[in-house]
This record gives sequence, structure tokens and C-alpha cells, in this order.
Amino acid sequence: RMELEEAVASGDQEGRERLADWARSEWAERRAAVASILDRNDPPVADDLNVVRRELNRWRYSQRMLEQLEPSDTVPGP
Repeated sequence: RMELEEAVASGDQEGRERLADWARSEWAERRAAVASILDRNDPPVADDLNVVRRELNRWRYSQRMLEQLEPSDTVPGP
């Protein structure tokens, strides 16, 4: 988080791009993790739903990071 704030405040384009790449990767990984749980043939159990909740929190964190790094148009949607 501090690294993000520093890159934005200082105009560090390379740092911003590196952080955006990380956030996009994290976003995709979290989305895949949630999909794999919810796409199972069996209904999710309480433990699965707890994992989904944690993954969604991490997913949202990476999405917010992208919103700060790329405020206009390149943020992936849900």
C-alpha cells in the first residue's frame, strides 16, 4: 500500500506499471480461485464459502489498487 502511494505521488511510471501488473495478476488469480469453488458440481459448504469470502476480499483489494493506478478505463470488472 505504501509502495502504491509513493509511486502515485512521485509519478513513478515504472513503479505504477509494475504494481498494476501485480494487481492484474492477483485479480485474475482470485477470480479463478472463486470460480473453481463455485463451479463445482456440489453446492459449496460453509468452509468453501469462507474461502470464497476471503478470496473476494483479496479480489476487491487488487481491483481497488488498479482503480488508483488506472483511474480511467482499464480496470477489469467483476
